[in-house]
Amino acid sequence: MVTEDGEYYFDPIGLHVDPGDTVEWVLESGGHSATAYAESNQAEQRIPADASGFDSGLLEEAGTSFSYTFEVEGTYDYFCSPHKQLGMVGRVVCGEPGGPAEEGAIPNEPGSGLMPGSADIVEAGSLSYPYVPSGGSSGSLPWQFWAATGGLGAAVVAMVSKYDRASGRYSE
Repeated sequence: MVTEDGEYYFDPIGLHVDPGDTVEWVLESGGHSATAYAESNQAEQRIPADASGFDSGLLEEAGTSFSYTFEVEGTYDYFCSPHKQLGMVGRVVCGEPGGPAEEGAIPNEPGSGLMPGSADIVEAGSLSYPYVPSGGSSGSLPWQFWAATGGLGAAVVAMVSKYDRASGRYSE
């Protein structure tokens, strides 16, 4: 969980785990939470129905951490409570994708961020921040990317880095 140069993000933003695996979120900087999109957290349910919602509470001291063991297969979307509106979201796929997170996009909230597709997460195992979706067969980035970055953001990305679709990474 990171605050850096005015950006708030989870890295990795997408992670594939097996049932029984434990994920640990470590606070690198800033003040953040790892909070499941679950009704128990007053959010739209975006985790498997049989899974328990998790919430780290606000972590404020660098190096503190929160762990959760993923027992139920499916797709788990989560957010940072104080920075959800700024697009600080992430996804864990436990085993095979499935559940409410696969049924639609994250609620359309200002700055809700781009979520990696579950198939991309399973294939890669882990997707680092920043996540830039592939454009599919057309080779261009989808409209959601351009809408999320805005014209200025896209221009800055183009000026300072080059995105390599094969590796899923930026180069300087």
